[in-house]
Amino acid sequence: SVGNRTSMRAELLELLFGLEEALRLGFGKLIVRRDNNACVNLINEDRLITNGLRSLVHRCKGILASYGGLVRVEHCYRESNRTTDWLANQGVEAQSSIVILSSPPIELCNILRDDFVGVSFPRVVRS
Repeated sequence: SVGNRTSMRAELLELLFGLEEALRLGFGKLIVRRDNNACVNLINEDRLITNGLRSLVHRCKGILASYGGLVRVEHCYRESNRTTDWLANQGVEAQSSIVILSSPPIELCNILRDDFVGVSFPRVVRS
């Protein structure tokens, strides 16, 4: 839970917290998938950021640089990112700012099982 923030600030804070935790835990190589394409573009593109997000983007890029190119930040559709979507919804309702789960709750186990066996969810695109 990040309190009252813009959705982009919340996305960047999630990314920053996740990168910091991965670094703390000693992960050496990562693929980070985000369903917010604008957030992915802010991290992957070299462009001047003039709004209040500059320091968050700079901090995320600093951690990514410390990995020496062993971390990729990629876009994915929400349908393929159900685990993250479920966790984000739980975070909105959380009483504390950070919650560490020692094992996944049953609802999350069901989503993880679907992902493991390859259950697909079609994406409807209107032209």
